[in-house]
Amino acid sequence: MSDTEDIKIYRDTGAALVADLRYFPLMIVAWHGVATMKLVDEYYKVRWAMDAQAKQKNTKVIIVTDLSEFKPPPATIRKELAERAIATDASDAFYRYVTVVPSALLRGVLTAIQWIGGEQLRENTNVPTIDRAIALSLAEYEKLGIPPLRIQADSYKVPLPE
Repeated sequence: MSDTEDIKIYRDTGAALVADLRYFPLMIVAWHGVATMKLVDEYYKVRWAMDAQAKQKNTKVIIVTDLSEFKPPPATIRKELAERAIATDASDAFYRYVTVVPSALLRGVLTAIQWIGGEQLRENTNVPTIDRAIALSLAEYEKLGIPPLRIQADSYKVPLPE
């Protein structure tokens, strides 16, 4: 793992997970390559920490997940992601997902994860680009009455796992 301020980068067997935590309570995550169990573990450690912080500050977490560089994981990883999502989605501090899904194949993977999770998973909206994901998240925060975040949808760039 490497940290730069509030950007966390985890690597495993040619894959990477980037968690941009600079815009709390918005969590922006980018998956690169094929998710591994180690990366899933790291993702949920970060997610649980965000959830705890949001509970403490009485706010709501929205997770933007960028799957632009994501490769379909094996069924065991899809199942693990769905099962852990069910457990963490029950939190009062977690509000919803917005997912950047540029390809039809990945939309199928995401549908499988959502199918496994069923109605126990929180709302998710798939969008084609990161700027649309952030704009939607900012609109959701405005509806919730949460003060504006210091992020601009049209100029945000996903940090790369260098």
